[in-house]
Amino acid sequence: ALQYGVWIVASVVLIAALAWLIKNQEVMMLLLRRNHNQNGSEDVAAQQAKYSDLPVELEKGLVGLKAQAALLRAQGDYSRAIIYLFSYLLVELDSAQCITLAKGKTNYRYLRELSLQPLLEARLRRVISLFEETYFGGKPVQPAQFETVWEDLPAFEVAIRNAQGLHQRRDGDLASRGPLVGATS
Repeated sequence: ALQYGVWIVASVVLIAALAWLIKNQEVMMLLLRRNHNQNGSEDVAAQQAKYSDLPVELEKGLVGLKAQAALLRAQGDYSRAIIYLFSYLLVELDSAQCITLAKGKTNYRYLRELSLQPLLEARLRRVISLFEETYFGGKPVQPAQFETVWEDLPAFEVAIRNAQGLHQRRDGDLASRGPLVGATS
């Protein structure tokens, strides 16, 4: 009888633990996302906070925009992969204060915001071209076309980080000069 009691208690504890995990899966996913971000990967929650400002509707997934683009690339779905890659780059450029992401803004306006940074502008222009061909034109993205922009991605990310550093230094220089003459608080 004691043996059955132990098994019953163990079963109840196991079922309760499973029920708690299922009920609290959102909490678990947030913890997993936070751990992934600390390891240097994408900040999924921060990206998803900007989804409403993107020019396309995206489903909130468990992975970041870049990771989703990589998954679609691996599946050979280059037309969807370019949508996620483009979205990833817009979010990164916004985070680096190179552009201001806003719903309803045209791709041309984003390029104009990058006009003082010709390397970023040229790189984004190539991605926009593929994005617009598939998203608005319905043309499938060819593997070689996608691979060209995908292989440039590490250099693009470095250029974004460098531009972010310039913004931070420039903002710091302006702040160190003190208030503007005639400016009111």
